[in-house]
Amino acid sequence: MVLVVILIAAGITTFSHAAPFPFLLDLANSDVSIWRIPYRGQKTIYLTFDDGPNSRVTPHLLDLLRQKGRRATFFLIDEHLNEATAPIIARMFEEGHSIAQHSGNRWLLLRSPDAFSAELRAAADRMQLLTGHRPCRLFRPHAGWRTIKMVRSLRQSGYKLGGWSWMTWDWIWFRKRTGAASRGTPHIPRCAG
Repeated sequence: MVLVVILIAAGITTFSHAAPFPFLLDLANSDVSIWRIPYRGQKTIYLTFDDGPNSRVTPHLLDLLRQKGRRATFFLIDEHLNEATAPIIARMFEEGHSIAQHSGNRWLLLRSPDAFSAELRAAADRMQLLTGHRPCRLFRPHAGWRTIKMVRSLRQSGYKLGGWSWMTWDWIWFRKRTGAASRGTPHIPRCAG
């Protein structure tokens, strides 16, 4: 019985920090966490891409999006921004894509709200310096790991936490993926740069 209680508590704790859907932390802080945007009449799918920019792959993706007349939201990692990738990010802005912040550092969630806010601000400042554009105030945490400290920091900084999907939404267990079978990603708003 004790083992069952421990396993349930561990599961709740894990989902509170890393659930690929809105969970307790997000539900209690719905002013900061964005998972679905209400729509009237027409359903909307928002394309989001994490972990970039990648100097080999991202230009091809941008070519495809331009060819198809589509826009996306790119959640970029500050450590991937450098002199070589800055023109790619500038192109994203110029072609009307939304640029938001992401992290390659799971330990960021342990930072104090002030330290976390300072890191977001420094990364946005650096992006503006290298590309001439500033990202919107939208953040997606590394591997989905989030804490109340992070949520407080986002609120303090005027940022929103952008949701995502994993496994049950965009993973079709052991079957071929098809457009009809995919459920897509959560709705993330486009944001002005």
